[in-house]
Amino acid sequence: MARRGNNIYHRKDGLWEARYVKSIDLYGKKKYGSVYARSYTAAKEKRDEVVSTLLLRPQVTSKHAMTITELTQEWLFVNQNRLKPATVQKYRNFIKKHIEGQIGICRAAYMSPLILTDYSNQKIAQGLSPKTINGILNFLYACMGYGNKQYGYPLYKPVRIKQPRKEMRVLSTGEQKTLTQYLLTDLDIYKLGTLLSLYTGIRIGELCALQWRNVADGCIAIEKTMQRLCKSQGGGTEIVVDEPKSSCSHRIIPLPDFLVPMLEQFRRPNPETYFLSSLGRPIVEPRVMQYRFKKYIKDIAIPPANFHALRHTFATHCVACGFDIKTLSEILGHSSTTMTMERYVHSSFDSRIKNMSKLKLIS
Repeated sequence: MARRGNNIYHRKDGLWEARYVKSIDLYGKKKYGSVYARSYTAAKEKRDEVVSTLLLRPQVTSKHAMTITELTQEWLFVNQNRLKPATVQKYRNFIKKHIEGQIGICRAAYMSPLILTDYSNQKIAQGLSPKTINGILNFLYACMGYGNKQYGYPLYKPVRIKQPRKEMRVLSTGEQKTLTQYLLTDLDIYKLGTLLSLYTGIRIGELCALQWRNVADGCIAIEKTMQRLCKSQGGGTEIVVDEPKSSCSHRIIPLPDFLVPMLEQFRRPNPETYFLSSLGRPIVEPRVMQYRFKKYIKDIAIPPANFHALRHTFATHCVACGFDIKTLSEILGHSSTTMTMERYVHSSFDSRIKNMSKLKLIS
């Protein structure tokens, strides 16, 4: 029996035909294209590849007929060379998962805050997180700004939804001590990497992208970050090593004295070798370190925490040790001290007790 689905048909000549929308004219009429292959799977893959190419090369259309999907595709095509690969991938996912077939069919010339508010409420009802919804709204606002300059579309006031602040997990002094003692027992390169993050605050992607040439003279130089991204064409994912999160993330961090001899014990002769590499594993990606850290937390029987909690713990520990905020901000690679204070400095309950005990009765 012939298989049929997703606009894929088994022809009488034995070939499989996969159809896709090439463009939409001024009156909303769709123009279709087709690809052919000898199997259902091959036809689907061929079509997906063509569709992904169309995403990179949006169709030129009348400004009055342009849909939100077409506008976002055009904006991404124009701006993709100045964006990081991870950002491009994030915006592609926004278009594919949350814009196409939904708000994407609306004409860009008639976009309004009312439409966006209704769209946001739908997304909330679907269970999408406030952070993701605001990310989509920010993306749409950037695209509409481009549409305003290029085509004269109205530029509305930004729409945002209330995003409750989530308190980040920070390890207590006792938990840090327990974790440190555990890591120092049967020390290996993965435990050393975890220690390095705990006492320098580097991000997990920065740790995985660190090479031995970046470790010298009692300092580490942060130049790259590593992450796993969806491939731009076809299915699957790939490991990408790219510039760090921002220009401020390029930084040199002096190491605590106690870490230097530990690092030298594991130094590899080839300076281009990745810091976390080991026999049979030349590259260690972030999710591997996440899995290992989860095991460490389980072994020492403390409440759950993810790897990024080490960065927050480091920042809070530094403030308790008397670091000035400007220095801490530069070590963390932040563009401003405000970000450091608002997002990465947390007071422990012990510090609250200590400070409250300083109050004296005025009499």
